[in-house]
Amino acid sequence: VEEEAGVEELDMAGLMQRQFEVESMLRWKLSDEESLGRTMATVDGLLAFIAAVKRLARRLRVTNHGLVFQELLGRLGKQREGECIITGLVDLSGVPVEECAAMVSQVETLRELIRVKIQDGADVDTAAVTLRDCRSFFHSLTTHAAAQGKTPFTLWGDLQKM
Repeated sequence: VEEEAGVEELDMAGLMQRQFEVESMLRWKLSDEESLGRTMATVDGLLAFIAAVKRLARRLRVTNHGLVFQELLGRLGKQREGECIITGLVDLSGVPVEECAAMVSQVETLRELIRVKIQDGADVDTAAVTLRDCRSFFHSLTTHAAAQGKTPFTLWGDLQKM
């Protein structure tokens, strides 16, 4: 059974603090409502992807989900300087081609979105924590913006000025 942490509700002080952290962790620039919405949806999608990697590891009877992630990363074919990617330890031949291709695409999106080295199981777990922190921030941002009669992006801009 996989546990999914609930969304932490932040007060305005927590929102101000987390805004800096989120901005520092994201590679994507939040420049308007559309980019903010796209980023929020991507964060949710990537959390679902990490859960899917863990389910796939269980399905393949691989105890370390990081090995499945590394196999997907190897299929991406975009090794970064200093990375050590071990492939060939997990047989993905039984995974439908479309499912595997979609997961490889998510690996790339994950690496493009957050400024965290993601190479092994511990890194995937760290990325999940980062994504959950972002999700909590975006949820709280949306809630506080609505309470103030603002759009989330307007409140984002206000926070940046504080």
